[in-house]
Amino acid sequence: MPLFKSKKEKKADIILLAAYSKKTRVIGKEGKIPWKLKGERDLFKEVTAHKRIIMGRKTFEEIGKPLPYCTIIVVSKSLASVPQGCLLARSFEEAVKLSDGAVLVAGGQSLYEEVLPLATKIYATEILEDYQGDRFFPPLDGLWRRYLLEEKCENNIRYEYVLYKRIK
Repeated sequence: MPLFKSKKEKKADIILLAAYSKKTRVIGKEGKIPWKLKGERDLFKEVTAHKRIIMGRKTFEEIGKPLPYCTIIVVSKSLASVPQGCLLARSFEEAVKLSDGAVLVAGGQSLYEEVLPLATKIYATEILEDYQGDRFFPPLDGLWRRYLLEEKCENNIRYEYVLYKRIK
């Protein structure tokens, strides 16, 4: 998949944005995020403000609307259209062409699985409590270095902001 226009241009960074239960890797249950953490939502807003972010149809449907602070690129083969303020792509490769600068991917499971081998960084909120669910963030192989950015607790739910960088 070509992510750059010529051999002289640098390959675009592909950055995954994810929140998941650290132990079970759960990201969703029955189409919903199983936790409500204002701090995690605030971090997502901070990272994605004034940018274009890529997400799959199911993730977009869970959000249910465009976000005023960013442009969502929805990857879907089945949707005929998306609301004003969003963009529609039929594949990840097409979504990359609609991106500007770094490629930010915000779920869900199928898109994470497709894009993880191409990713250069992962900004993750790792929830330290156990959650059960039916959608998961894929396991990471040994090609990643983990950096703890911050530890938090909200509503008796402990979580960590972490950055993973691909080891070259």
